[in-house]
Amino acid sequence: FNVQTQQPGLALAWGPSMTGGLQYCAYGGEGKKIYIMEIRTKERSWETILSIPREGVINDLDWNDEGLLAAAIGNGTVAVADLSYLQSGWAVNEMDYNWQRQALTCFTEIRRNKGKNSMKSVRWIPSAPGSDSLLALGGTDGEVEIIDLTD
Repeated sequence: FNVQTQQPGLALAWGPSMTGGLQYCAYGGEGKKIYIMEIRTKERSWETILSIPREGVINDLDWNDEGLLAAAIGNGTVAVADLSYLQSGWAVNEMDYNWQRQALTCFTEIRRNKGKNSMKSVRWIPSAPGSDSLLALGGTDGEVEIIDLTD
């Protein structure tokens, strides 16, 4: 299947592996929104279940195994949304309405030289047990920074 977008897409990331025929894909780009798409492989259907507006172009996305989605934004910020509730194994159309509020309240924004820098890449560091909270980010300022987002 094809998904038509209104603006050019620049970033795409698959969510953590799921069982039960559900997959999640995040995408974004020049439209300044992060879209979350739920794919129901058994039904061969999909729908966009969440749209998160940002104040800049979405340059990169990366999803860790714990359900945290990081986004590199063109305005010098990195946004991290906790979408771990999607790992419940339930399709969104089977959940109650309160699931929609969770992503909007579990949100972190990291600012670095806002307005003078464009964040270009984000990657969760997956190599060691417990390292899912380490996030590497890079931008047009020529710096690579590793941030520990441990509770």
